Amino acid sequence: MSNRLENHWFKHDMNASNDNKIRKLEFRNGLEGYAAFFKIVELLMSNNGEIEYDIELICNFLGTTNEELVSSTINNFGLFIVDNGYIYNERVSTQLYEITEKSKKASENANKRWEKEKSKQMIPNKTNEKEESTNKDWINDL
Repeated sequence: MSNRLENHWFKHDMNASNDNKIRKLEFRNGLEGYAAFFKIVELLMSNNGEIEYDIELICNFLGTTNEELVSSTINNFGLFIVDNGYIYNERVSTQLYEITEKSKKASENANKRWEKEKSKQMIPNKTNEKEESTNKDWINDL
């Protein structure tokens, strides 16, 4: 994962706990399940949107030994996609895409501005030459 995303924030809906999937998660796994969900989302955000489906490693990251809770959070509520030994989340993937695209556009715009400024510096300033000659003419008229 690139360093530019290392300290990046991610969107968290202020009413996430009202989502039906999250409500089921919370009902069955309590606030520990809710916390596990967001810790896994953080892990996905810092690993380019995917993590290996290794419950022991994920538990280590979450700071828990409750493998049943972590497995349930990942598999039972439709919050994550498990495919070919990796875990994904659609929302995380979308946000990472948006962040990357926004960064690309900002970089392109910065490069355009830089090129524009660079080209301005290479072209002699005709306006200043005209002002200087006008000033000299006025002085000569005295």
